[in-house]
Amino acid sequence: MIRRILKAAALFIVFAVGFGLTLVPVAFAGTTGKVSGRVVDAQNRSPLPGANVIIEGTTMGAVADENGYYTILLVPPGTYNVVGKIIGYKDVRITGVVVRVDLTSKADFRLEATVIAGEPVTVVAERPLVLPDLTASSRRIDAKEIEDIPGVNTVTEAVQLMPGVVGEGENLHVRGGRSGEVMYVVDGVAVNDALFNNQIVSVNKYSVEEVELLTGGYNAEYGNSQSGIVNIVTRTGGPDYTGRLAYYNDHLFGSGRYPSDILAVNPLEVRSRDYMMVDGPGIRSNSFNADRLEFSLGGPEPITNSLLPALGLRALQSRVTFFLSGTADRTDGYLPNENQSAELASYPENFTRTNEIQEAGEAPSVTFDLNSKRVLKHPFVREFLGIDWGGRFSNNFDYSGRLNYKISNTINAGLSYTGSQFWQDSYNHLNYKWLQDHTSQTEGRNYNVVLNWNHTLSPKSFYQVRIGALKNFRYAYPGVRNALRLTPEFMNNRLDDGLIGGGTPRQYTAEELEPIDSADERAGLRDPRSGFDKTRYDGVWARHTTLTYTAKVDYLTQFTRNHEIKVGFELKYNDLHQEQISDGDNKVPSRRLDPPDNGPFITSGSIRDIYDRFPLTGSAYVQDKIEFQSLIMNVGLRYDRFDPGAQVFETGEAFFTDDTEKTPVNTKDYLSPRIGLSHPITARSQMYFFYGRFIQMPSLRDLYIRQNRFRVFQNQLNIFGNADLEAEETVSYEIGFNQQLSDDIKFGVTGFFKDIRNQINTEVFGPDAAPFRKLINRDFGQDRGFEFDLTKRFSNYTAGTLTYTLMWATTRASTVNRTAATGGIAYPNLQEVPANWDQRHTINANVRFEIPAGKGPRLFGQPLDRASLTVFWRYGSGQPFTLDEDAPGGANAGINSARFPYFSEVDLRFRKDFSLVSDLFASFYLDVNNLFNRRNVIFLRNEADHRCLECQITDPNDPNNIVLKSFKNGNPEGNGTPLDLDPQQFGPPRQIFLGFGIRF
Repeated sequence: MIRRILKAAALFIVFAVGFGLTLVPVAFAGTTGKVSGRVVDAQNRSPLPGANVIIEGTTMGAVADENGYYTILLVPPGTYNVVGKIIGYKDVRITGVVVRVDLTSKADFRLEATVIAGEPVTVVAERPLVLPDLTASSRRIDAKEIEDIPGVNTVTEAVQLMPGVVGEGENLHVRGGRSGEVMYVVDGVAVNDALFNNQIVSVNKYSVEEVELLTGGYNAEYGNSQSGIVNIVTRTGGPDYTGRLAYYNDHLFGSGRYPSDILAVNPLEVRSRDYMMVDGPGIRSNSFNADRLEFSLGGPEPITNSLLPALGLRALQSRVTFFLSGTADRTDGYLPNENQSAELASYPENFTRTNEIQEAGEAPSVTFDLNSKRVLKHPFVREFLGIDWGGRFSNNFDYSGRLNYKISNTINAGLSYTGSQFWQDSYNHLNYKWLQDHTSQTEGRNYNVVLNWNHTLSPKSFYQVRIGALKNFRYAYPGVRNALRLTPEFMNNRLDDGLIGGGTPRQYTAEELEPIDSADERAGLRDPRSGFDKTRYDGVWARHTTLTYTAKVDYLTQFTRNHEIKVGFELKYNDLHQEQISDGDNKVPSRRLDPPDNGPFITSGSIRDIYDRFPLTGSAYVQDKIEFQSLIMNVGLRYDRFDPGAQVFETGEAFFTDDTEKTPVNTKDYLSPRIGLSHPITARSQMYFFYGRFIQMPSLRDLYIRQNRFRVFQNQLNIFGNADLEAEETVSYEIGFNQQLSDDIKFGVTGFFKDIRNQINTEVFGPDAAPFRKLINRDFGQDRGFEFDLTKRFSNYTAGTLTYTLMWATTRASTVNRTAATGGIAYPNLQEVPANWDQRHTINANVRFEIPAGKGPRLFGQPLDRASLTVFWRYGSGQPFTLDEDAPGGANAGINSARFPYFSEVDLRFRKDFSLVSDLFASFYLDVNNLFNRRNVIFLRNEADHRCLECQITDPNDPNNIVLKSFKNGNPEGNGTPLDLDPQQFGPPRQIFLGFGIRF
């Protein structure tokens, strides 16, 4: 392992020499911007060399050169006052200069000559809506804007409302890309899980200074992403204390819980609307039994700024600041869920583990110590300060902290921590309508720690060093049955044979699982027409831990007034541990296990996928930002190297034998050129163009899945990974135009095209008697479209945005295992079809009405100020699906040739602040999600229920009973098979939150 690390490091040294630069280990996302401009005499416009320009409230500044030009680097995003001064001239203060990540903010000074010192001249900076140095489409939102978006509590929820984005949560598709193609970056370090390539750290909106979504293209410093970059910069503490505490719930007037009798009757006799309604009148019917707590606090660090100075130790005074934030959410959701008040019984498992190769039939015997019963609380109930917290269908915490230390005027150090945890059920209405205690449950904990060091070498150059550690832990277990937690006990008990691993069936106690002794008894627990199975449970147990260490450095120099050079290097080490056991009530397969299986429940699971991997990745880039008055260019080249640290089996091997050989996998090397052009036509109009090649390694699970367990039951078509997969590739083009129509209104249009190659899918290998599917690079796709946006910034009590996206997303396959739907044969489609997320028309509209402090009408002598109302409307045309072959027209229908009804939802937020004393305010909140209570169809069952939107179908158990199934316009009255009544097919109904808080 050390040899591999040294070998990779040596390669980067050689690459650095090729650049003609000193080696510095890595760089990634930008977290600062810069301020630049010119200082001239107000009367004759001659330059004023030697003039000082400083940013008020900081130690950041610069001195104008012989031509009057200056540049201030390393400026965190925010709004500042900038002062220009020189002896013999009046000071000029420009207020409201907005600094954004990776961009240049202009502040030009015209100083008036004077012989007497006087009050400085104050100038309000014009805040341009058109950013001239933006060479690709970018959506940015700051802390204030995020706070006012209704229905948004996390950064991910804010991103899914931006143009070009379709989907929710981990299933975000940016400009037609597959999910998992978006990289999330927090304080310069990626927070995607290396094994599954999904976002793992939830970032609450109150911990954010700025969020940037890059979709059309991104500079060479960003890599390993095909569709987009979400760049998140967390807040830092300032010279004054600020804080906020707020609490929301949707059950102030009582919680609307689902009536228990709905879960106990025959599904054929229940109307679908009864699944959608709860047992409370009025506002109670809009409750999911949800609570939310928000907290933030920042300012001067109290120990170094107050306590130590009181003891006479002043070396650190005014040098250390902090910012803390956290949120807690818990909800029962809008679907029926389990009763989580049950206590759980657990018994120790006794067996003899072997580290020898296990031949067929040699699984160890397992017994249970019934005399050592332990009674446990439900795993979703947690205790904090003596109070039980959690115990709901979904429970989430996220928390962050940032500490900044100003060592000197040229050196700053910082430490940021972002973490989250959750525990939740995974409800499946088809299998668990009566079995809420059988649903699988998932827990997760993760954190991201970044140590940051900024060193200004000169007024025109600096470097940044970042050391990051990202950890993710996920744990999924089958659930709870009869107050028995389904971990070792259930995983090693079979429903009909007693204990696995030998022994004879015996009588079970009331505290254990009741066996099902016969097929007749099993059939009696299944509704023959509905398919609901009272014996069902989720038999997957999984646990995985990923730990990623990152070392990186950026070096930036304002090489000349027109050239900003940036270089960076990265070295990343991954420690991946995966355990997954499927079909836990079955024995291990009767195939040889080599290497020995060191996972838990060693007698259980027809499929066991357990491995450790240690891949290495590295990258380097060089980038030049060229700035002229009428042309701005970003030109860069990125190099990526990947070492999977694994081997592959011989192609065609269905089972592992003594003769099977493994082949080492070569490292992969890639070059990615990027170029972006911006032409500022006038001070308020701009055209831009971008071209880039973007590569992304597949999720590492696709490389390693079942690669060390290459033996299965004959004819069982399982998917196996491929450690020799190549990176997926996207070539992206974009052209855009922005025009500021007035001081407060801006219009923009963007056209884009993406050519996608080397996408992952499956291919069938092996003999006919025992075929298997293996992941390979075989698919392709294209995305193209237009984005239109209209923005009005706040003025005259109003602000708003309107965006419209017209997009075509086509692909040869929407998922990596498309062959699973075709009986395991090669995917027959040789042409592109609409992707599952091909949403042709998308509209996002946001309008905010606000009365600032001291404005607005008066009531009883008091102003009705500090109040705002924000309304957000989301619209999406229907996404495609494939008709069932037995549905009308289904026999000849193509893949994804039908469409769901359109999606539409209106959310609102009302906020009113009340002044208490000085800078202390009380706040009242009203949030309404899905204001008009629309039932949005989000998917359709695709089994024997005839997947269609409106058609006549025949009851399979009664040929004379022909019924109409209709989901037209989102109507949930299926009237077809009982599965039509599944509430999972529809989005959540209206939900009303009331909140109260204080802030200072």
